[in-house]
Amino acid sequence: MRAMFSRSLNFMIPDPEGDGEGWQPYIPGVFRAREVSRQIGHKPPLYVMRSHNGEQWVYRECSESELYVIASRGLT
Repeated sequence: MRAMFSRSLNFMIPDPEGDGEGWQPYIPGVFRAREVSRQIGHKPPLYVMRSHNGEQWVYRECSESELYVIASRGLT
């Protein structure tokens, strides 16, 4: 049985709040699933967004427009 390891996708989506930092689509895997669940409050869906904040990663759920961008790039 193969395990899915965490992997990021190769593009950034600009933050709509305008802080200049991009959010990166991310597929949580075996080693990060617990941290992602803790930050978003439930079991993570297939895609979440992540950003590097100093020394740690910050995760959040994808918005509808972000899911559209991911789907339009053929990554679903």
